[in-house]
Amino acid sequence: MDVIIYQEKSPDRRFLGRAKVEIMKEENQKAISGLLMSADGKILMGKQKALPRAAYKGYWVIPGGIQDKGESNEQTLKREVFEETGIDVSKNKGVELVVAGDKEDVVRVEKDGEKILCHIEFFTYRILLPKSSKDYKLSDTEELVSLKWFDSEELKNLKHIKPTKNLFRKIGIPGF
Repeated sequence: MDVIIYQEKSPDRRFLGRAKVEIMKEENQKAISGLLMSADGKILMGKQKALPRAAYKGYWVIPGGIQDKGESNEQTLKREVFEETGIDVSKNKGVELVVAGDKEDVVRVEKDGEKILCHIEFFTYRILLPKSSKDYKLSDTEELVSLKWFDSEELKNLKHIKPTKNLFRKIGIPGF
């Protein structure tokens, strides 16, 4: 759709040009993620696969995902962490909410090419795991490839999304 742009504040509403504007469907979403920290102080990250609906293709992300209708934050956290890492955190006692309500808008492209503007609100929980990183067997999942444990110094060398950078800055990881 073409839109004509005028200068609003000028008395003659001077013509400034034309611009292409794309009208798209919008969705409000809640993303729940788990910052998994091993007993030896490492953080688990996964590189997001280039799936059609993936908003952060090629970025290193914290395991998590969009909350399903009717789910609590706790249910989403347990489900998403297990789906993306194979690690069951359902009985884990060391869980702490560290980010609540950070927001970001991203455009998701559906299989048919339709673009949807997603208004995402992030909730991230720090999960202290009982075992050392070497004691967890990791393998690629449907959404994440290259699941790896990193020490805090290595994290600054990865490609992160803005909410992850904000999280690392908030919890005091150097380089963010």
